[in-house]
Amino acid sequence: MKVLGVTTVSIALMLIALTAAVSAYSPTYVETYVLGADGNASLTVVINGVAGLDNINISLEKGYDPNSVYAFTPEGTPLYVRVADTTATIELLNLSNQVLLTYTARLGNVTNGIIVVYSIHPIARAVVYLPKDAALMGATGNPNVSLSNNTIVLIYDKPGTYTITFSIVPPEIKTTTTVTQVPTTSATTSSQTSTTQQTISQPTATESSSLATSSMTTPSTSITTSAQTTTQYTKPGTSYWEWVIITIIIIAVVAGVGAYLSRSRGGNSEDLSLTAGLDERDVAILKALSAGEKSVSELSRDLNLNKSVVWRRVKRLKDLGLLSMRVEKGKTLYSLTDSGMEALRSHGNPSNEG
Repeated sequence: MKVLGVTTVSIALMLIALTAAVSAYSPTYVETYVLGADGNASLTVVINGVAGLDNINISLEKGYDPNSVYAFTPEGTPLYVRVADTTATIELLNLSNQVLLTYTARLGNVTNGIIVVYSIHPIARAVVYLPKDAALMGATGNPNVSLSNNTIVLIYDKPGTYTITFSIVPPEIKTTTTVTQVPTTSATTSSQTSTTQQTISQPTATESSSLATSSMTTPSTSITTSAQTTTQYTKPGTSYWEWVIITIIIIAVVAGVGAYLSRSRGGNSEDLSLTAGLDERDVAILKALSAGEKSVSELSRDLNLNKSVVWRRVKRLKDLGLLSMRVEKGKTLYSLTDSGMEALRSHGNPSNEG
């Protein structure tokens, strides 16, 4: 009985240790989707709590580009990734407690050049950024909606399958002028001269063509030229009335979203959307740029990170509207936007408070 009691206690202790180990090695995920107007999306998966694991499997979206899948630590150390079907296996090598996986995928379909429908399948909490100046038309799953730097942001708190529909501002309406000639007969002699004068005043200064005074001599028939101005709404694949209906829908949706945000979100939505999905490396880049504009090479040197890693992160931060870019004497320089300063302040950076 004594031996049995010792064995029972030993097994209980082993189960407790095993439970603690499993709990300690349970990773957490945050996904970021940056949706494009062409149906292509850039995805970033931040995985925390991987210390002690040899590898980890991540489910990828269908339609992913196999050549775009990369994994690295917050310090910029590249990690080996094996991709099979829709699963990416990351060899962790116990280098860090956090890893990042980035890739691109074709997730949307474009209709008539302006309506885009995306289907996403996040495996955890997801932050979704629409293209700038896009109008949200619908989203399943009841996401948390906010507006940041003219960009609509949707936040899903749990995994699932969601459909997001938005529209892109249609191209400019072109106005053209067409002139038709209508022959009219009159009883005149061969020596009679008929003069027809017409003048058309153009509605806008952008239309450079104008009709001047014209005269025509005919032996037996006078030709009356009638000028007719026609406004043509040129939209590939979309009729005039379809465009009018789409415009009304866009205006109604934008007004509804604006009213919803002002009523229910208040001033905290922008902070939430700006900070979601940013890790300590992103914040380090924002902090480095708070002192002044820098190039990718300078950021790589100051932060001791691989240049390709810095470039990918800077590109993503620029797509999110947190950075601006300019070129001077062949050198590309990046600096913080107002949204970038706000994001840095929201992370508690002392140098940017107040």
